[in-house]
Amino acid sequence: MAVLCWLQQRREAAVTAKAVEEDAYRWAVLVFTVMYVDDIGAASINDLSFDHRGALGMLASGQEGAPGQQRRASLHFATAVGVIKHFGHADSEGKSWLPGESMDFLGATLDLEEAVIYLTKLKRTSYALAIVALLGGETASKGELHVDADELNSLCHKLLHAACTVTVVLGRVHTFYILRARHANTRLAGGRKVVGQRAQSELPWWLARLPSRPARVVPARLALGLSSSGRTGPPRLTTPTRRKSFSRQARAATAAGQS
Repeated sequence: MAVLCWLQQRREAAVTAKAVEEDAYRWAVLVFTVMYVDDIGAASINDLSFDHRGALGMLASGQEGAPGQQRRASLHFATAVGVIKHFGHADSEGKSWLPGESMDFLGATLDLEEAVIYLTKLKRTSYALAIVALLGGETASKGELHVDADELNSLCHKLLHAACTVTVVLGRVHTFYILRARHANTRLAGGRKVVGQRAQSELPWWLARLPSRPARVVPARLALGLSSSGRTGPPRLTTPTRRKSFSRQARAATAAGQS
C-alpha cells in the first residue's frame, strides 16, 4: 500500500508540474540508475514481489534450496546483470555489490543505514600513502620539495576526488596551494615541480582525516544533491532511510516526494 501511495503522489506531482506525457513516467519510477563510463550503480525499493493480482511474485531457490519469494531489488539486479551478459559483456569479478544497505561506487561508500557517504577504506589508505610519498621527496633550499610532475598531478586528482565529491568536509579549501604548485611552470630538469611550504602545510590536514573513516561524514542527501524544496523536475535519486521495515522506507520516500 505504501508503494501505491508513493506512485499516486508522484503522478499527481507530475500533473502539477505540467510534465510532458513522455516524461511523466520518470516521476514514478521505482529504480534509479547512474552510469559513469563502465561503472553502473542503482537504487531500488526492497519490497517483496507480487503480480498484478496480488499473488506471490517470481519465486527463486533460497539458500536451503526451498522456494522463496523474490524481492524487487534482487529482480532489478538480476535484470541488469542479464542485460550486460546479453550484449556479450561480463561484470568485473570482485567488483559487484549485491543489493544491500551499503555500496562502494566510484571510490565512495554509500551507506543507507546511516544515510551518509564517505571515501572507501582502500581510497583513504592509498591517498594517504601518496601524500607520505610526496612529502618524502627531494628537499631543496628554503624547505621546498622538487617532485615529479606526474606524481604531483596524480595526488592533486586524488585530493580533488575526495573534495569535489564532498566526502571530505572542507577538503576543497585545503587544495589551493597544492593546485597552484601543480600549474606553476618551473625550470627544473624533466619538468619537475616545486612544492613550497604553503602547499606542504595543506597535506598534514589531509593526513589527519584520510587514514580512518572520518568522524564527520556528509549526509547522502546533501552530498548527492537530492530532491529539494521547490524542485520542478523529476527526481534523480531517492535515498531510503534505514531498512527497519519496508513501510518505514516507503513512508520516507513518500515524504521526499512531498518536499
